[in-house]
Amino acid sequence: MLKKVMLLAVVCALIAACDSKDAGTKAKNKAMNIESEEVVEVNTASEPEVGGNIAQPQTPQTAKMSEDIQASSGNSVEDDYAAWLHQVALPNLQKKCSQKGVDLSLPECTQNALFYGDGAVMLSPEDPNWVNARSLAYNKALVQAYQKVAEYLSLTNEVKMMQELFRDSERPTLGEDVKSNIDILLDKSVALVGGAIDNKLVEYGIDPAQFNSASDSTKKTMLRDAISTQSVKLAIASTTGMIPYQTFEGKNQDGAHVIRVVVSAEPDRIALVKTILLKRAQIMPNLDKKAQKSLYDRLVLGREVLVNQFGTRLMYDEQGYPVLVAFGQAGIEKSATHSGRAARSEIAQRKAVANADAVLTLLLNSTTSSKEITKQVLQHLEEEKVISEKAAGTVTNELSETDTYNEYIDSKTTVSGRIQNFAGRSEFYNWSYEFPKTNHKVAGVILVWSPQAAQHAQGIKAAKPLSGTAATKSSGSAGNLIPTNVIRGIESDF
Repeated sequence: MLKKVMLLAVVCALIAACDSKDAGTKAKNKAMNIESEEVVEVNTASEPEVGGNIAQPQTPQTAKMSEDIQASSGNSVEDDYAAWLHQVALPNLQKKCSQKGVDLSLPECTQNALFYGDGAVMLSPEDPNWVNARSLAYNKALVQAYQKVAEYLSLTNEVKMMQELFRDSERPTLGEDVKSNIDILLDKSVALVGGAIDNKLVEYGIDPAQFNSASDSTKKTMLRDAISTQSVKLAIASTTGMIPYQTFEGKNQDGAHVIRVVVSAEPDRIALVKTILLKRAQIMPNLDKKAQKSLYDRLVLGREVLVNQFGTRLMYDEQGYPVLVAFGQAGIEKSATHSGRAARSEIAQRKAVANADAVLTLLLNSTTSSKEITKQVLQHLEEEKVISEKAAGTVTNELSETDTYNEYIDSKTTVSGRIQNFAGRSEFYNWSYEFPKTNHKVAGVILVWSPQAAQHAQGIKAAKPLSGTAATKSSGSAGNLIPTNVIRGIESDF
């Protein structure tokens, strides 16, 4: 009997250990993003009709497993963020600080280095502008995260709290009117006109006496007990170098479709971005950061993955050069004609490039300013009203008591950025995607910048006319062409 009990305890312990390990693995896989630097996590596209999270992370080898998790998961974005924060983000920050020999209790090694914002997708999936609403939800989340950064760096706040207690026991009365000569003259004029009006009332079957028996009333506040709070919050700070660390997309605890953006305020990354803007083509490679895979292998991971990528990344190429990556996308409007579809596809592609350029600019050089005014008032009010009925010759008193709560908020955050003569930014990859359930079409782009590209751009701008006789080049054989369905144009001479 004792052996059976011991065996049962061992089995239970093994089951608990497996469940714990599986929960940790799922928490790591919930976040969706192509991360900055050498760590790369990817996800596949999904739509809000599916239960659980909208976008789930996965590698191409685990697509089926991730779909199964997605169908059965009921976790919210808040749950996934909490799991990712404690199981992935904070351990990574602690590891980096340990490698640099920095005290792990410093803010840059803790949760204080991370700021997040949430943006709700404000249109339903059936709306033709849902794709653009989804992209703008990311922008809203990014602006909200930048606002928190600005408040962390430079906060000014003015607060006013006021408590009011008023009591007057003297009951209201209807006072006698003291009329001036002008008032008397006006009364006579009204009486003269009133006679004509009375005749018209009789024509319509209305009793003039009843019509003219209007009541007179006055109201007085007898007691007021109120508390109010008002605050004016201001913040302005540079948000250059705030790189999105991770992005989550799914349902929040209220069931709304939201995107959460987490930005990293690590001093080392901020310093590197500022150096990129300052030095540009002069930046040298970091041999310790050389990537094992090419940018193409790390970024071009399938359209179902790219449709869930927003914002910017900081990565390193195979030579160790830092590379800035920016993702952009826009919805393609539908059209019944071929020419209309072609024009709308081009428009969407241009908007996608503009969206990618926008987040790249904010990464390189941006300032965030915010102003938020909030007010709350809670009061208990007692009023007495005296009503005089002229026709009946009666005077009545009415006492009313009300409890009211009112609030007011006016919040504005502006993130502005500007870059000038920034050479080397290019379109790395263009893609399109169609959501299978809603048939929404998306045009997307990946923009990249590297010091080598900046050097190449400078070389193009500095090129001068050749002196002497230009070199000639004979045409060679085209060689064997691989059969393809893609029609290629005539290549230029290189």
